[in-house]
Amino acid sequence: MMRDRAESRESRSNNEDGDAGMQERITELRERILELQQRIEDQERRIPPHSVQPEHMQELERLEEERDTLQQELDSLQGSDF
Repeated sequence: MMRDRAESRESRSNNEDGDAGMQERITELRERILELQQRIEDQERRIPPHSVQPEHMQELERLEEERDTLQQELDSLQGSDF
C-alpha cells in the first residue's frame, strides 16, 4: 500500500514535469512561428512583382515550410491534452 502511494506520487510528479515541458515547448513553437511569419512577410515585401528572382522564392518557400512544420507540431501538442 505504501509502495503504491509512493509510485502514485512519483507518477504525478513526472506528469507535472511533462506538462511543464510541453507548455515550454508550446511557447517556444508559438514564438518561432511568429518570428517565421514576420520573416515571410518581410521576404514577400522584398520580392518585386515584375521580376521575381528564384533565390527570393526559394527562401520564401523554405521559411513557409519551416513554419508549416512547426505549426503541425504545435497543433499536435495542443491536441494531445489541451
